[in-house]
Amino acid sequence: MIQKRFAENTISLLNKNPLVLGVAVGGSWIKGDMDEFSDLDFNIVTKDKISMMLVKWFRWHKT
Repeated sequence: MIQKRFAENTISLLNKNPLVLGVAVGGSWIKGDMDEFSDLDFNIVTKDKISMMLVKWFRWHKT
C-alpha cells in the first residue's frame, strides 16, 4: 500500500533529524484496519516547540 511506503519514507527522514526525539504512528495502521482509503496519523516528538522546530527543520533540511 502507498500509505505504508509513505510512512516508512517519512519516518526514515524524520529519524535523521536531530531535532526529532520520536515518531509514533497510530490509527488504522496500529489496529490493522488500514485500506487504500486510510489516512496516516503521525505523532512527532521534538526537542523544541513545534514553531521553532519547523524553522530549524527547514535550515537543517537545506544542508
